[in-house]
Amino acid sequence: MTQTHIPRKSQKIIELAKKLGAKGAVSVPERLWGYGKIEYSEEDCIGCGKCEDNCSEDAIRFERTFDLKKVFEKDVSTNESKKNRIMYLITTLAVKKPKNSVLVPELVQGYGTVIIDKDKCIGCGNCERNCSGNALHVKKVLNVG
Repeated sequence: MTQTHIPRKSQKIIELAKKLGAKGAVSVPERLWGYGKIEYSEEDCIGCGKCEDNCSEDAIRFERTFDLKKVFEKDVSTNESKKNRIMYLITTLAVKKPKNSVLVPELVQGYGTVIIDKDKCIGCGNCERNCSGNALHVKKVLNVG
């Protein structure tokens, strides 16, 4: 599941582009940093927390929780990653569907939740450059609508 967040700074550019009559997707020049939208892929996240450690604006928080409800919403196979095999095991052994997230012990790596504060995010790309799992991307395109 991919979540998209549009930084506040980018929202101002979108408003200006609309006033100028622009429509659809507008590419942001590569040299113009800080504009774009952040996309996060939970499936690719390895839970390292480097995104939080390298965010200069404190816009990313890595929580050591695992949302078990989401496990039951996916089609999980046994022959993929270690994460998918564990999720398959959870769905196979569960007596009923869980309702809450669970705290992930410190010794267990690879599971957690990335929370992005779109009001603090400036779209600089530090999270993307430091992400070991290739789970965060700054898309240099703004949808003007």
